[in-house]
Amino acid sequence: MVGQRGKRCQAKWNLFGVIHVILILRRPAMDIVKEYAGSEFSPAVADDVTQTVRIFEANHARERVGGNAVGACPRLNRLTG
Repeated sequence: MVGQRGKRCQAKWNLFGVIHVILILRRPAMDIVKEYAGSEFSPAVADDVTQTVRIFEANHARERVGGNAVGACPRLNRLTG
């Protein structure tokens, strides 16, 4: 059973989570992708990851696949070795 202190801590943690989401949503999505890629993989490949996500986003519908889709595969190969 969680005591009063635990409930207060949880409430503060929940508030922190809400504030965090609000701050993230105020930033452009590709900035968040680049930051995540830099921390999850390495800063050296953050631009490649971001560009790959842009390519996937632009070509996600089969009827709209553009010529730049070919560039996604080499970028992913560089990431995965």
